[in-house]
Amino acid sequence: MSKEARLKVTWCDSDNAYRVSVPPRLSSTGKREQKSFKKKADALVFAEQVKARKDNFGILLSGQMSPAQVAEAAEALNLLAPINVSLLDAVREYLRVYEHRSQSVSLEQLFEQFIASRSTKKKREQELRQTLSKFADKTIRVCDLDQKHIQAAFTSLTNSSLESHLRKLGTVLNYGQQKGYLKENPVNRIDKPEVERDDVQVANVETVRALFADALANDTGMIPFLAFSFFCGVRPGVRLSDLNGATFAAAKSS
Repeated sequence: MSKEARLKVTWCDSDNAYRVSVPPRLSSTGKREQKSFKKKADALVFAEQVKARKDNFGILLSGQMSPAQVAEAAEALNLLAPINVSLLDAVREYLRVYEHRSQSVSLEQLFEQFIASRSTKKKREQELRQTLSKFADKTIRVCDLDQKHIQAAFTSLTNSSLESHLRKLGTVLNYGQQKGYLKENPVNRIDKPEVERDDVQVANVETVRALFADALANDTGMIPFLAFSFFCGVRPGVRLSDLNGATFAAAKSS
């Protein structure tokens, strides 16, 4: 036996026994162990058993791993030591993340799936594609998408435009979350911009009656516009130009 590989047997007065200190690399627990024996012969036998176990393991390991792989595993263990994580746990966690990523899809694929899954009107589809176009990298997997990617894509937008794009992106990512493509929706972590909206003013009955009376007397083409404006629940944000094309013929055909 080489002197370098032999474990040292020492006498310990406090324990009144012979002691063998097993270093972490030879310990079955991965931590330093202190073994005590009443007889020196028993201590020497134990030391030789540990040495034999180490030699046998080395022979077995050499048939399964190359020297480079052994060195790489040792370096991995050194990197994990400060955070008290075993190499096996680290590998299992990596495989879990890898499997999750492999089941995800790109941002562009998710948008296409979402559009295809719904009877989306042409205008709505165009709005969704405009939101997607803000991203420079549309191939990014949605499980990797985070707040920084979104904020970079939507930089320099007005608050109202930002709110609109965030709402559309959030809807698409919620769909992806339901499909298992991502664990959480990063849009939920972004502070929503404050958008100032004009206060809704209610027209009294007299004002509405006067406007219709004036239209009947002077400009009947205004009647559809007034009817849509007052009685059809026009939502805030609808442009007047959207209503200017309304005519009696359009009103009759509806």
